Amino acid sequence: SLSLFLMAAAMLVMATASAYWILLLGTSLFGFALGAMGVVQNTLVTQSAPAQLRTRVLSGLHSMYGLASLSAPTLVAAWLIR
Repeated sequence: SLSLFLMAAAMLVMATASAYWILLLGTSLFGFALGAMGVVQNTLVTQSAPAQLRTRVLSGLHSMYGLASLSAPTLVAAWLIR
């Protein structure tokens, strides 16, 4: 997918940044790719789910976003504390 390629390119830009503005460029590119991926996921779920299950499937998708937002920093903090 184009979003994954942009994310990889953004990570490469951030990893090799020699100036602050280049780092900002990489983070902006990464944020754009992440946003595009979210739009694509929502669009695919909306188009693929049966009409009677669409709201439940979208609720599940957004619940997973919330779970990931909660668990990622918690797991990193637990890993750093050990």
